Amino acid sequence: MPIKVKSVSIAQKLLKKVGAVTPFPKSQLPYPLNQSLFGELNLEALRHQAKNNDGAGFEDELPLLLAIAEAVEASQPDKEEFFIPDRELRARLLRLNSTDGWALVWGAEDEKTNELATRLQQEHLQVYTVLADDNNAPSPLKTNKQFKFLGSRPTSSIYFYQALVRYAHIYGRIPLGEAHEAIEFIQEYGPGVMFLTREKLTPLEKALFLGGLDLSIPAVVPSSFTLPQGAVLRADNPQAMVNEALSLGNLRLRRRLRFQVNIPYNFDVAFTAEEIKEGPSIGGTALSSFVVTNIDKGDGVEIKGEPGADVGIEIAVGDPRVDITMTDYLEEFATRLINYIDGVSATVKEGCPIIRWRPDLPLQMAELGQTYYDGLKAHFRIDHLKVRLVFSSELLGKMKTEAESFRERRKQVIAAATEETEPFFYACTRCHAHALEHVCIITPERPPQCGPSSRTWMHVKTRAILSDFDSVNLGVRQSGSDLQAVIKKGRYLNTENCEWEGVNAAAELFTEGRTKRVFLHSIFDHPHTACSCFKGIAYYIKEVDGIGLMHQAYEGTTPDGKGWDDLANAASGKQSSGYAPFAREYLSSSKFLQGDGGWPRVVWMTQELKTKFAPEKNWIATETDVKNLPELTRFLNARRGCGCE
Repeated sequence: MPIKVKSVSIAQKLLKKVGAVTPFPKSQLPYPLNQSLFGELNLEALRHQAKNNDGAGFEDELPLLLAIAEAVEASQPDKEEFFIPDRELRARLLRLNSTDGWALVWGAEDEKTNELATRLQQEHLQVYTVLADDNNAPSPLKTNKQFKFLGSRPTSSIYFYQALVRYAHIYGRIPLGEAHEAIEFIQEYGPGVMFLTREKLTPLEKALFLGGLDLSIPAVVPSSFTLPQGAVLRADNPQAMVNEALSLGNLRLRRRLRFQVNIPYNFDVAFTAEEIKEGPSIGGTALSSFVVTNIDKGDGVEIKGEPGADVGIEIAVGDPRVDITMTDYLEEFATRLINYIDGVSATVKEGCPIIRWRPDLPLQMAELGQTYYDGLKAHFRIDHLKVRLVFSSELLGKMKTEAESFRERRKQVIAAATEETEPFFYACTRCHAHALEHVCIITPERPPQCGPSSRTWMHVKTRAILSDFDSVNLGVRQSGSDLQAVIKKGRYLNTENCEWEGVNAAAELFTEGRTKRVFLHSIFDHPHTACSCFKGIAYYIKEVDGIGLMHQAYEGTTPDGKGWDDLANAASGKQSSGYAPFAREYLSSSKFLQGDGGWPRVVWMTQELKTKFAPEKNWIATETDVKNLPELTRFLNARRGCGCE
């Protein structure tokens, strides 16, 4: 299907469809394609270029067509339904930690398109669809929440292109208007690929498909489809198309090797959310207990006594590398394993386990023990692992007392841990696939910026020492690269800015030289880099020479008019002086912003954060105290004048 049309004739027709243009909502780049390609949206300039370049060839004017197509969509009343706001974009980039890329399917309401989209989703790709106009008839391809439907207009593909160019500018630091640099970034690091399942495209659709290729987005197309340029692979059935795409180097492919447990039931992370409300159960009684210890008691699975409601579960890890702090995460992970069994749910509350299963499931206690054993052995390189399920009443009381004593001692050790007492620091590279300047440096006093709902410093420490297994998707990276790593601290280079020799070496190694220095507890010069999942951000307010703190869910603005997207985009995926990400728990650290003067340097924070972490710090303003910079200045002068610091 050769393309013979001229782009400018299409451009002039397309300009007639541009109505009243308004910015795309909730984005720091309200016209991403125009700003990327030309620095700004200038409709008069686009009209002038379309008129004066009449007769130009297709390949030379693709940027013009993309810019006009974006203007068309910017004038549509339903654009908010399809546009991906900055916050959602960061979430979709974050999902690249557990998915292998973004797939745009140019299709129709047919079996082939549906099969392709389903297969792509099964292969851990995030699926976006642009479907042929069919009078807005509903279909699974539009309503399935697993897919992101971008519309049926000929210009709908621009929403996918917008996401990729914003990735280049926000995470790649590419200046607006530097189209060549942005395209090179997309070519090397972009997670996108296009698929074409219908051969009959309108001239405009052909032009915009070529526009995607011109942005360096590779494509898989039918063998009969002839294209004059771009990275193109050819295949004719859905499975072959998927196989071709999985060979592309630009996708963040981390193919996973699933582990198996030796039980006769379905076992998968997909069953985690299954809630079993009725059926047989063990635990939940006063004598029941659950603990993971770092005591060597041999290897294997042991069941003692006849199963009943009371149960003591002890998992003893015999490995000299495993200290008491690491058992905290191993305990949490072991509980999670039982929930991967189809028809079984498990919780542990304050050391008391409750395991329930469907009445039709003939679950044996030895199978539960084997699940703990196989799952932990598959994920962690452990020397000895002893799993004991005890039902004997004469043993349960002692087990519970010992478990409670161990857990209390562990709690005290974790609370007392500091950067001085911990022999190593730790690195997490889960987000590096999309945040190229970023590696998360983790210490007892600088927890992971994604917060404890995702991981703790004990979590990262355990995986760094024992395993590089992908804890989210039950599989290892095909490359074998560590997701977490141990950092030798080295010399303390600068106590004022909290700079360590080993941290600098690790940052340079894991970012391929993009980041060479990191100040662990400062927002200036070489602050900690950011990913996409940070729960809060600290930033410099120059006008009052102070620091502001905002949490992720905050919907308002700072005294100097910045919202969450403004701050997050300034920090995401890179190292930006004057900005540093944090987990909320970092606000309780004894080294909180130590390099910048700590809490006395903070002048503004959201009320929610202040209520929880700094209620007694009266010199810090919140949104309830001030609305703008003049009010903040007066507030600070008054508080400092009365000695409230």
